[in-house]
Amino acid sequence: MMQCMDYFIKTGFGISEQPAFGGISAGLGSKLMGLGQGSGAAPGGMRNIITLVDNAYKRLGHGMGMEAKSSLAGRIFLLAAIIYVDDTDLLHWAKFYGISDDEFVAQIQQATTDWGMLVQATGGAVKPSKSFWYLMSWKFDRGKAVLKSKEEVSRHSISIPQSDGTTSVIPLEANHVTKKTLGVWSNPLNRPTVPLEKLKTKGLDWVDKLRVRPLERKNTWLSLTVQQYP
Repeated sequence: MMQCMDYFIKTGFGISEQPAFGGISAGLGSKLMGLGQGSGAAPGGMRNIITLVDNAYKRLGHGMGMEAKSSLAGRIFLLAAIIYVDDTDLLHWAKFYGISDDEFVAQIQQATTDWGMLVQATGGAVKPSKSFWYLMSWKFDRGKAVLKSKEEVSRHSISIPQSDGTTSVIPLEANHVTKKTLGVWSNPLNRPTVPLEKLKTKGLDWVDKLRVRPLERKNTWLSLTVQQYP
């Protein structure tokens, strides 16, 4: 059984003497788990589960309803979230024009709570340490629409439900702050400075590690093509 397996990590310094995680040595604990990373059935299984969760989430009235103006039929499509395996960006759109910040945050909180409970129904949970949120609320400054600063909306908070019945408050980030979501560094203002700096730092760190402890030639090329190029 995969739940009983110990996992060892191989680096340029060799194979770890102690298991990194999992298995008998760590205690079996809960036997709930997925299909395992690398399993050919995992992508399809994940798609089946997350489709049910996403459809249930939409039926609860959450998501962004937008009309395709370029379509002659004026079709409306609903976008609730951007999901890649266990990494999820929930998208929220004000339900009506002129909504106040208090009403909008309450809408976001209800949607976040519902998503968290749906994830728990599948055996998972939303992790607080990996969660944060942006609030894009606009105001007019001398006739020009501008985003409110974090200080102007900092009194609002969003919490996520936990499997033990408690809730955990997640941090509000300023719209210019760049965070990593779905494997990409981005921010609502689409400023590219930080993403480019992150790529540069990642490449320099990779070179420094190779200098300290070189890998075998084949593993070096594997690291370059699989880890760095993407």
